[in-house]
Amino acid sequence: MGKNIRNILKGIPIFFVTIMIATYVFTEGAVLTQTAMSQQGSWDKQLLWQSGALGGAPYSAAVGISTIAASAIPDISFTVQTTAGIYDSLKRMSRGTGNAGFAQPDHLVQLQKGEEEFAIATVKKIWTAFPLQKFPFFFISIEDVGLTYLDELTKPGTKVSMNLPNSTAAVTIGTIMKFLGIFDRVTKVNMAHREAAEELMVGRLHAHALGGFSPAFSELALRKKIVAIVPRPKDLERILKEFPYFRETIFETGKYYRGAKTVTTYGNTIMSVMTSDVPDDVVYRLTKGVWENRKTMEGAMAAWAEIQPKDMVGFEYPMHPGAAKYYRETGLNIPEGLIGKR
Repeated sequence: MGKNIRNILKGIPIFFVTIMIATYVFTEGAVLTQTAMSQQGSWDKQLLWQSGALGGAPYSAAVGISTIAASAIPDISFTVQTTAGIYDSLKRMSRGTGNAGFAQPDHLVQLQKGEEEFAIATVKKIWTAFPLQKFPFFFISIEDVGLTYLDELTKPGTKVSMNLPNSTAAVTIGTIMKFLGIFDRVTKVNMAHREAAEELMVGRLHAHALGGFSPAFSELALRKKIVAIVPRPKDLERILKEFPYFRETIFETGKYYRGAKTVTTYGNTIMSVMTSDVPDDVVYRLTKGVWENRKTMEGAMAAWAEIQPKDMVGFEYPMHPGAAKYYRETGLNIPEGLIGKR
């Protein structure tokens, strides 16, 4: 536990430590235990950031954002809270836990329409602020296992981790597997990233569902040759036609896992989101701070190097007015109709 706390607090200003220790009650890779401090009914000068799973890229990004927040919004306390994944983060926010986090476009649309897990949402006005990462979806495996395409996961004796329950990878990839008719034909378990990396190393697991890069597999990549398992080209074409919020995504796997081949899969852009009760000025200052401190963000998450402000253009979901103010100042055209209204 002590080692985990030290890792969490690394790079975070000391004046946040008291708040974080009071709020962090968790086991690695699990949903944070809810505290009374988590319940947001009105703005009380604290950002409670739902980060995703420990060891995942969104979690690392949240730690980087907290460092920037120390200077960009020094009058606001900032707490990073782990969840099962960014899908779980948005679900928690929609039910009143936390006021900031990350989300996928398709899940934001579900929230807006009150579909799936968001049918009982009590908080509907959750708006975007800045993009986080272009998120490709795939299964990570080892070359010696001999798997290349998604439908090959149905081979007898193949054991597959779907990531944690309610994680973004589990929900999103599970939806695609059901669409392709292979979900019920795959032997599935649920594992956190680090456990999956250990099991892949010793051959007790054959593939693990991922969205984007996770540093938990970096050591594995130094010992074994990593491969990314993706849909066959004909299946990818079907996926992109059925799910318009996904885009054909080229994932340069070797950039993150030494020696791995580039693959083409489906993906989207993960967004940072905040509830409507977070003041415009706070969102403006944090958004400005994030873009003006690219090195800090790139140090926290390498994939940030591929992100640009223009990635916010064309995203058909309400943007927080504070973020819109910043983008308009930089010259981006943000239509009035896409700015959130209280």
